[in-house]
Amino acid sequence: MRFSTDDLDKILPRDLPPLAAVPGVVVAAYDELTEGDHDPLIRRSAFWTHAIFAALRRRSWSFAPEREIPPLLATAFGADGFGPNATLSVGALDPDFEEEAFGLVLTLPHERESAVIGTISLPELNDARFPVAVRALAEEPHAAPSLPNATTTCWAEDALSPGRWGFVTCSHALAGVATGASVPLVGGGHGTVLRKGWPLIDAALVQSASPTSILAPLPLVSFPTTGLTLSVHCGSGAVSRTVVGVTNTLGVLGDPHHPIKIYTDTPCTPGDSGSLITSAGDGAAIYCGALSGATVGGTGGQTVGFAQHLEQAAIILDFKPFQ
Repeated sequence: MRFSTDDLDKILPRDLPPLAAVPGVVVAAYDELTEGDHDPLIRRSAFWTHAIFAALRRRSWSFAPEREIPPLLATAFGADGFGPNATLSVGALDPDFEEEAFGLVLTLPHERESAVIGTISLPELNDARFPVAVRALAEEPHAAPSLPNATTTCWAEDALSPGRWGFVTCSHALAGVATGASVPLVGGGHGTVLRKGWPLIDAALVQSASPTSILAPLPLVSFPTTGLTLSVHCGSGAVSRTVVGVTNTLGVLGDPHHPIKIYTDTPCTPGDSGSLITSAGDGAAIYCGALSGATVGGTGGQTVGFAQHLEQAAIILDFKPFQ
């Protein structure tokens, strides 16, 4: 997906949303940062992103369809709000497949094509209106189900058993491995699977030998947003990516049934799953893979990268990340 901060500046509302509609924790998190830490554009993106999620949580919205709603979304626009049939994210729409706009995206892997299906109105946000798109992409994890095929995210101390050390990685590399099982490590020896969130939270905590050097706690990004510049620390070196959208648990960070996902403009490559993703040195996510569409006539289809929010994983799996 083609995207940059210049694109974000073109599609994001020019003014901030009403501050009373932005969750206080989001305002506090970004107000603690100096202007040099975060561009005002990123602050505006974060405020709009989380104000939209807050309005959805309060069910303060209305939807006007512009085309026939896919059957799997039939319950997503009823009294129960955006239901479980699709993954909802807020961020940039794909200008090549959807529309050049900031809005809401419902990912449905079994749809035939990505397209804008209507407009959502948000009375609490000065009647702001945003397009709603269906994104016909399917997840492709970038690690085979074997731990040596994945990458380590970071060191971690077990919060339930202080002094017990291990590391974090993606959980899909351990999809067929039971908790408590021994797994081979690339550097030799074995680790023990302590906890894993698969298939919903794509993170796992694996016990290993304790670190031999002094480590520092890894600060975490609490509220990722579209436009944020990321570094993905792959085995072959760090690569730069940009956030194009994020999901949200609508207020329950420790919800183990609804992962917070971060979508990036470009995926990495198979074998990079588990790689640490940082923003300005703070831990943002665990790289997981690609969301891809069909290849038509030899031309590559729509694609974005995706990752698991690291702070959510730390809360649910009870570990303290270190670097």
